[in-house]
Amino acid sequence: MSGLPIVIVVCLGSAILAMASFALTRKLLRPIDISEHQTFLDAMFNIVGTLVSLILGLLVAAALDQYQNLERAVDNEAASVSEIYRFSRGLQEPSRSQIQGLCERYCQLVISDEWPALAKGQVSQSVFETFCLLNDEVVLIHPTHDGETNLQASMLQSLDVVGAGRRERLLTLNNTREHLLGPILLAGAVIVLAFAFFYVKSNSLFHSVIIAFVAIALGGNMALIYVLSKPFEGDWKIQPRAFALNLQARKMLRESTLLDAAQAKSIPLKPATKNAQPIRP
Repeated sequence: MSGLPIVIVVCLGSAILAMASFALTRKLLRPIDISEHQTFLDAMFNIVGTLVSLILGLLVAAALDQYQNLERAVDNEAASVSEIYRFSRGLQEPSRSQIQGLCERYCQLVISDEWPALAKGQVSQSVFETFCLLNDEVVLIHPTHDGETNLQASMLQSLDVVGAGRRERLLTLNNTREHLLGPILLAGAVIVLAFAFFYVKSNSLFHSVIIAFVAIALGGNMALIYVLSKPFEGDWKIQPRAFALNLQARKMLRESTLLDAAQAKSIPLKPATKNAQPIRP
C-alpha cells in the first residue's frame, strides 16, 4: 500500500487513535482546573506547537523540493542522452553507430532494469556498465577536423549531465533526513495532542472533534513526507517517461526516410508572399 491510500489510512488512523486516547484520558485522569493553569498551558502549548509546526513545514518543503528536483534531473538526463545521439550523427563510422547504439541501450536499461531496481532500493549494474562504455566511446574520439572537435566537446558536456542525473537518483536512495527527524516530529505531534487533552471544559464531544482534526492534519503531513521520500515507489513514483520518449523518437527516426544534404539542397524553396502581413506583438 502506497501513495494516496497510505495517506488516507494514516489520517483516519491518527484521528481514531487521538479520539480513543482522549476518551481514555478523560476516564483515567482527574480533570484539572483550567482557570488555575490556563496561563502555563497556553505558554507551553505555544512553544511546543511552534516547534512542531516549524519542523513539519521544513520537512514537507524539503521533501517536495527534493521530489521536484529529482523529476527535473531525470528529464535532463534523458534529454542529454538524446543530445549525445543527435551530435553523434556528425561523426564518422564506426563511432557514430557505437554511440547511437549505446544511447539506445542506456534508455532501454533505465526503463526495464534500473527503475524496478530503484523501487527495491537497489541500483542497476547494467546501466552503470553501459554508461561507462558510452563515456569511453565519447572520450576516445580522435577528431580529424574542427567540426568533430566541437561535436566531441558538446557530447562531453551532455555526458556530464547524464552522470549528474544518475548520481542524484542514487543519492536519493541513501537520503536519511526523514529517518533522523521523523522520530522527533512524531514525539512532538504526540506532545501537541497530549497538551490538547487538558483543554477540556463542558463540551467534550466538540473537543474530541477538534482533536481529531488536529490529528488528521499532523498525520496527513507526516504521511505526505513519507510518500515524497519514496520517489520510486507507489502510485506517486517518478516515471521514466522521458527515456520512453527517446526510444519512441529512435523508432520514428529508423522508420522515416531522411533526406541527405544533396537532396535537401535540391528542394526548391516556396516563394515568400508578396502582401505579407506585419507581425504584431
